[in-house]
Amino acid sequence: MSKALEKNAVQRHRCRVLMYHEVADVPERDRSVRRIDPAYSLPVRQFEGQMEYIQNNGYEVVSIDALCDDSFTRNGSVCITFDDGLIGNYIHAFPVLQRYNFSAAFFVVVSKVSGSRHMNWEHLIELHRHGHSIQSHTLSHPMLGEIDDGRIYQELDKSKKIIEDRIGSEVRCLSLPFGSSSERVVDIAREVGYSAIFTSRINELRVAEYPYRFGRIPVKDVYDLDLFGELVKGRSIFYYKLVFLDYVKSSLKRTIGLNTYRRIYRAVKRIKPEK
Repeated sequence: MSKALEKNAVQRHRCRVLMYHEVADVPERDRSVRRIDPAYSLPVRQFEGQMEYIQNNGYEVVSIDALCDDSFTRNGSVCITFDDGLIGNYIHAFPVLQRYNFSAAFFVVVSKVSGSRHMNWEHLIELHRHGHSIQSHTLSHPMLGEIDDGRIYQELDKSKKIIEDRIGSEVRCLSLPFGSSSERVVDIAREVGYSAIFTSRINELRVAEYPYRFGRIPVKDVYDLDLFGELVKGRSIFYYKLVFLDYVKSSLKRTIGLNTYRRIYRAVKRIKPEK
């Protein structure tokens, strides 16, 4: 990698890309039947406290388009992203983002739009109209690294085209379901027109090749405001502890297989699949 690219990589990395899933009045942890990981369902007051922290501590919230721009060099910045397109993103997170004048990117699973507990196209169009970005989390949320090339192509190409047709704006970014990927996934993503891939891995970033690959920081309900501050600041003991645990988890997934890992994880967390 050239010195210029190395410098660009460091500058990009200083933008903390936050990964949210759901914001709710009744968090998943408090529900008798859990449909999503309870760690990724934040109470509204907790989410708003985090947005207030970002504003009060001088962090600039940048759009996903700005982050992916070749000339992006802003330090002390934050990019806010949401995966899955859950309804609480519209009902609860959207008003909070508007109050603080923050933009966010929403990665949606196209087949789940308008489904149970998910946003519909009218919600997504309104988010876009207010300056938020609607991007792809695939067509049906498969483990992309576990399926054949034909289905990878369909998942990436069809979801991109449907969102562009319904929203009226270019889809440049892809979020990987379950963090599952392969070189073929990256190659096909580039082929169908994505310019950036977002993972659930902390610190994963490749600047020297396309599409760009951005790691993100998963925000969990067990992080109080002090720990959230350590995440946003980075280069803290807590931050590097999470990086290490992320490495261990990824190694375990490779050892036992992602499908086996997911089955064990859902059983431990008492998560039942959506009907």
